[in-house]
Amino acid sequence: MLNWDEIDVMTVLEVMPETETHGISHRFVVQKDGLKLEITIFQYDGDVRLLLFRDGIELPILHMTLMDCPGIRRVKDTQKEYLEFAAASPFGHRHDNESHIAVGVRVAVKPYINIHLF
Repeated sequence: MLNWDEIDVMTVLEVMPETETHGISHRFVVQKDGLKLEITIFQYDGDVRLLLFRDGIELPILHMTLMDCPGIRRVKDTQKEYLEFAAASPFGHRHDNESHIAVGVRVAVKPYINIHLF
């Protein structure tokens, strides 16, 4: 099961999720500057799907699924705020939601949508 805080995700993305029955999935949609970011979190499976669309293009310009993501954490400092999604392979255990994430994906939406693989 994925370790995450729904309030942290809502805070960073500044949107409310569409939640499937019984909390199976949470879909967050952010639209800015001709881009639409869709993040769907399947909390019981630990999977996270990221889709990035550009106005005028039917198919996503980015389609990424993180399988068995151990954790999502909110990072905020004086200059930026973003979400870190941990990649499954470096973790042999569940993420504690506070430890440094060495490999994964960072997503920010302020001042613009930014996805960073690290």
